[in-house]
Amino acid sequence: DQHDKDVDQHEDVDQHDKDVDQHDKDVDQHDKDVDQHEDVDQHDKDVDQHDKDVDQHDKDVDQHDKDVDQHDKDVDQHDKDVDQHEDVDQHEDVDQHDEDVDRHDDVEQHEDVDQYEDEM
Repeated sequence: DQHDKDVDQHEDVDQHDKDVDQHDKDVDQHDKDVDQHEDVDQHDKDVDQHDKDVDQHDKDVDQHDKDVDQHDKDVDQHDKDVDQHEDVDQHEDVDQHDEDVDRHDDVEQHEDVDQYEDEM
């Protein structure tokens, strides 16, 4: 009888050891699950950050496009200014031409007078 009790007691100890081992395994698994969950959280944060980076990139591209458009407008305005200036120069050339023609006419008129006086 005593021997049977001792054997039973020993089996209880073995079962206790197995239960403790199983508990340790459960705790380890729980820790792994928590780590896995933290990895998922980190992944979510990384995805959010990526989305923000993409949004920022899109804004930068939009700004660049606006800057390029503004530059094009500035170049167009510059071209118009240059054309305007050339028109003014052209106009001044026409004025100079008119003055030259007038001067030439004056000289011819003067020559006509000289010619007339010579004939008289």
